[in-house]
Amino acid sequence: MSGNQPVVIVLAAGVGQRMNSSQSKVFHTVGGHTLLRHAMDAVEGIGPSELIVVVGYQGDQVRAHLAEIAPGAVIAVQDDPQGTGDAVRIGLAAVEAPVDDTMVVVVCADLPMLDGATLRAMISTHRNERDAVTVLGLPDDGDDGAYVFDFVPLQAALSATAEHSSLGDVVSSVRLAGGQIGIHAVPDEWVVRGVDDRVQLAAVSAEYNRRVVEHWMSAGVTVLDPATTWIEADVDLNPDVTLLPGTMLAGATSVAWGASIGPETTIKDSEIGEQAVITRSTVDLSVVGAGSRVGPYARLRPGSQIGRDGIIGPFVETKNVTLGERVDVGAGVVFASWDSTNKAQIQIGAGAVIGAGALIISPAEVGAGAIVPPGSTVQPDTARRGMEEQ
Repeated sequence: MSGNQPVVIVLAAGVGQRMNSSQSKVFHTVGGHTLLRHAMDAVEGIGPSELIVVVGYQGDQVRAHLAEIAPGAVIAVQDDPQGTGDAVRIGLAAVEAPVDDTMVVVVCADLPMLDGATLRAMISTHRNERDAVTVLGLPDDGDDGAYVFDFVPLQAALSATAEHSSLGDVVSSVRLAGGQIGIHAVPDEWVVRGVDDRVQLAAVSAEYNRRVVEHWMSAGVTVLDPATTWIEADVDLNPDVTLLPGTMLAGATSVAWGASIGPETTIKDSEIGEQAVITRSTVDLSVVGAGSRVGPYARLRPGSQIGRDGIIGPFVETKNVTLGERVDVGAGVVFASWDSTNKAQIQIGAGAVIGAGALIISPAEVGAGAIVPPGSTVQPDTARRGMEEQ
């Protein structure tokens, strides 16, 4: 192993008692990503020679999550939570054949604003200052969230400290042995802001979202009220999109040029076409075609595909339905399934008109240009292609 590329140890074993949660702290989210995902994104930005994650509480769930977000990570297990110093000891034992000039970067998995650029700068400071330990912190105050160690003093300090030790104890041991301790100071306090409870989680989430919203405004998106607009990390927006107050865009949502979203609208894992308008509605795992109008108070459930220039009126609910182009769905229409096991698709042909209050039951099919009268029930065995007699 060369000492040029650091070993990285991510600490993700803690219970997070102050979260008062049934799930591990690392599963709580900021901007739609778990705290652990943020940590992995940051450390992968420095190209580690080895990436080791120390797990403990809810270890099986953490392993499964890591298999999705960082399949190359090596897992080390801290069965008994005896402090961050002990967690580093366990992580270091998983390193393959370290050499004396190996650098070891230690990151706690509760710093969602930490990024790869900050870690790279921290490593440069460590090299240039020839520190035994470099601590990430504010200009006047060290912190306990990220460290760069030289391997030899780290190994010696771990041997000299008790099992129930913190990383602060390990740093103190290096100092007592004559090692030089440095601080890589960052002017941005949020980079070193950890999450220990839900109050801190809310504060970091708000700051993270503020920066995401400002990014998209700089990219040409109009946001009428940034304070009430939430945009998660994986959302993709095009110029001239307009977001009205109370809008929440989550998951892998994409919104095309000129679309208008809101007010009071939530969209998750969905694709919104050019110049579509969605008002006071909920859209989940759905596709809304260009020029379509949805709402107010519509609910597009997973599997809904609205064709180009469609109209989805007030209080409409769709699920597993494909609407062709220029379909007009009146107020209060419900697309329903009678079989909770077999979720069959409903097909509505181009140019069809579904009258207000109609009930369409899967797997019904309504043909192109058909007219379904208001209040009608269209069942699978009575659906008529084209509704020719209307």
